[in-house]
Amino acid sequence: MKGSTRSAHVVLTLDALVDACVRFDPSDGDQRLIVRTLVVPMLARRLKWLGLLLRASPRSEATRTMLERIEGALACAAARLDAARRPCADTATNPVPRRGPPA
Repeated sequence: MKGSTRSAHVVLTLDALVDACVRFDPSDGDQRLIVRTLVVPMLARRLKWLGLLLRASPRSEATRTMLERIEGALACAAARLDAARRPCADTATNPVPRRGPPA
């Protein structure tokens, strides 16, 4: 029983990590920091392990499906993090004037 509980916990954790990649608010700096420093590295490690498992057992559909799911989540997180990093087109063409004495 203990093994099945642990397995369910791992799946729930994986679901939470994948969900965090898709649902985090890119405009919230704290959420971006958590995704960038915790979620993405954890999923990247899982991806590496799954790649090793897939190499050992290339016909495993479950491993391949999980690997593709994590790859998709990481791609989504990367796109959302990059979009948050890029300046808005309006701020690039109409910068906010500086206050105070000229430099």
